[in-house]
Parts: sequence; structure tokens; C-alpha cells
Amino acid sequence: MYVDISKYLDSTKELMWVKCVELPRPIFYYARNAQKHPIVTVCLLVLKEEGEEPVVSRGISICSPIEGVRKPEGRKRALKRAMHAIYTQCKADYPISRYEACMQIESTELDHRINHKSMYNCALTTFEMHLLEKLKLI
Repeated sequence: MYVDISKYLDSTKELMWVKCVELPRPIFYYARNAQKHPIVTVCLLVLKEEGEEPVVSRGISICSPIEGVRKPEGRKRALKRAMHAIYTQCKADYPISRYEACMQIESTELDHRINHKSMYNCALTTFEMHLLEKLKLI
């Protein structure tokens, strides 16, 4: 199922690229901290070609400890990073290296092997496998 994702984009360059490529419906989930606040937004895009294994790209947005949680902004950033992974087909880009970002990741139940904000054809976490199987995408 393909949907219009232009509402998440704000630059003409991004909109032009999206019009040239059919992108699947984004799947979003949130990693929460001990206070149950959504600290990390994850976007998965599953590309399925006829007769081939599905390819999953992942984009991640990490909420700053200084700012409040803004889900629409987190979704937008995570989707852009997942799209960047498809566009560049870069296995891993935007490493999570800032101390504050690493601490935010550590405070969640997110799989700690996720160490980049943009990943193409990535290994899925157990949670992601269950989620995509439930949605019948893999």
C-alpha cells in the first residue's frame, strides 16, 4: 500500500524526489523512557519487489532532553532519515554519537545495537520483526 507522504516534507528537492519514487506507507513506533514519555521515534519503510526479499530502511529521531516531546516533528525527522537511507542506499548514516543522544537511547527499551539514525537494508530488532509480521509486510 502506497500513500502520500508529502505532508511530512518541507523542501522542494524532497518533494521532487518523492514524486519520482513510490514509497510505502511509513510504519512508526516509539521507544519510551521509564516515565513512559516517547523519547525516540522510529520510522520503517518496507520496500517489496515482486519475487524478492523485502528491504527495510529505518529512520530514527531522538528527542532532545532540553526540548519537550513533539511527535509530529519526530515523525517528520524519522521519515526523512528513512527516505534518505532508500535514496542513498547507504547501509548506515548519521551515527548516534552525541552524549545526550546516547543517554536518551540508553533510557529506553530500544535495542542498543541501533547506533545510526539512517539505515538501509538493516537487521531488524525482535520487536520490529513481530511488528512487520503482524502487519503482514514480511
